[in-house]
Amino acid sequence: MQDIIVFGKGWYFERKKEQIEKEYRIIAFIDNAADSYIDISTEESDIPTYLPKELINLPKIPIIIMSIHFIEMWKQLMKEGIDENRIEFGMNYSPYFDCTEEILSQLNGKVVSKNGELFVTCNSGNYKFADIREYTRIMNGLIKDKHIINDILSLPLEPLSRRFGRERGTPVDRYYIEKFLESESNLICGSVMEIGDDTYIKKYGEKVEEAYVLHAMGLGEKAIKGDLVTGEGIQEEMLDCFICTQTLQCIFDIESTIKNVYRSLKDNGTALVTMHGISQLSISDYNRWGEYWRFTKKSVKLLFEKYFDEVEVHSYGNAKVATALLYGLCMEDLNESDYMFNDEYYQIVITVIGRKRK
Repeated sequence: MQDIIVFGKGWYFERKKEQIEKEYRIIAFIDNAADSYIDISTEESDIPTYLPKELINLPKIPIIIMSIHFIEMWKQLMKEGIDENRIEFGMNYSPYFDCTEEILSQLNGKVVSKNGELFVTCNSGNYKFADIREYTRIMNGLIKDKHIINDILSLPLEPLSRRFGRERGTPVDRYYIEKFLESESNLICGSVMEIGDDTYIKKYGEKVEEAYVLHAMGLGEKAIKGDLVTGEGIQEEMLDCFICTQTLQCIFDIESTIKNVYRSLKDNGTALVTMHGISQLSISDYNRWGEYWRFTKKSVKLLFEKYFDEVEVHSYGNAKVATALLYGLCMEDLNESDYMFNDEYYQIVITVIGRKRK
């Protein structure tokens, strides 16, 4: 395994750290703030950190610049008299930080230092740049050559459906919701309550002894008229499992709701909850009950940890599926592989397993 020095140990490096450490052995960090560290070593590593001017005392091995400010850092190394053949750039390594790095990889390209100048070199040619503005212009041109921007700009202003694609099939977000409930079907047992109807109890329940439906108007067979905020219709310690899908965004008093869900569970009972991250409005719900919230993994974790003894939170989605959802495509329009890629930048559905312990 080759020894290297890393210039920059901030968030950009953290994003690529795992892959870099698989390929190389980092023997030192270079950082302009090295002299401000009280303890140069980190908790995870005893790798020392030096100022750029101290490079002269280190082995003459490759240096990888890990920062979006790579041009200024390259100039700094050149000023210190570092051989440019030793200098490499973080954007040439996966995982890629943004679309420019991704496109560069697809074009078999990289950023290099040659004869005291910087170049983007790829299948379509070599492009010299001296500052971030020129680099951005080059990368923007390469992206446009891939037709991605034009494809996006050609999208219509209005969606295909404002009803989540129900006219043609299953709403896109239901893919993640149903996969979640299917994977946790062993928990849907004993006394189980679901919001609105008992669709998921029937579809995924295992050894269900008693099934309850909580409905705000008390409508439907075996429905209990209830209110998640006040606790109406919900007895204390009545349930082994509470299924609550895509409901919390319609309730303003979230904390009272979560507290009552917890109160309804027996010892060792479980709540299976899903909620919107990215989504259009359901206008019918908006007009009847209101729609108040969109969530992230972080907000959900903090909310549920206030009441539940154990909380497991996940998110699902990616840019393509989010676009399909917002445009009103249905689940059946996409391929299975489209759902498999999970990108936390696009949290379409948030899932929670909340457990009540003795």
